[in-house]
Amino acid sequence: MLSEYGIPATTDKKGWIVQALQLLAGLAVDFTKEPWKLMKTIHDYLSNPGNSGKPIVASSAG
Repeated sequence: MLSEYGIPATTDKKGWIVQALQLLAGLAVDFTKEPWKLMKTIHDYLSNPGNSGKPIVASSAG
């Protein structure tokens, strides 16, 4: 999600989040790029009262 900013995907989640949190303060908000695109999707979903109790992503099971 943040590889375009120099933080590669890794299995070291503790190290990744430390780097990500340090980076976030300096990022300009751009809703066409991650992580802002994800945040906007979540915000839009939660702001719509009609979504109460519905999952954000439809399940492919069943």
